[in-house]
Amino acid sequence: MSLPLLLPQRAPIVMVDALTEHSALGASTQLLVREDNIFVQQGHLAEPGIIENIAQTAAAHAGYLALQHGYTEAPVGYIAAIDHLQVFELPPVGALLETRVDIQNQVLQVTIIRGSSSVEGRPVAQCEMKIFTRS
Repeated sequence: MSLPLLLPQRAPIVMVDALTEHSALGASTQLLVREDNIFVQQGHLAEPGIIENIAQTAAAHAGYLALQHGYTEAPVGYIAAIDHLQVFELPPVGALLETRVDIQNQVLQVTIIRGSSSVEGRPVAQCEMKIFTRS
């Protein structure tokens, strides 16, 4: 499925290359860290890029579910809060960042997710996010 259908973000801020797994309760994505990525600093993906990648993995999940339910556009969401953020390493250019989000709770327009990213099985980051989705 085409990412432009799943994500409301557009270049140069797209931080997901592929949706690799999806279910009602979560999703996984991949991102190849490229030199021209706006979040790359000194040859590594900086913390804001990792956070945005986790958020966009949640957005890809929401977009996939929306399309499955007959909607024609991906929903637009905003990060409302980030809790328990831990960054273990910054992925270098050329690394394949794999990210997983799992839905912890959803009440009205607020979704709480737990996100984690890794490179070659090594943890890169993890956090919880509250995401507000515009109706």
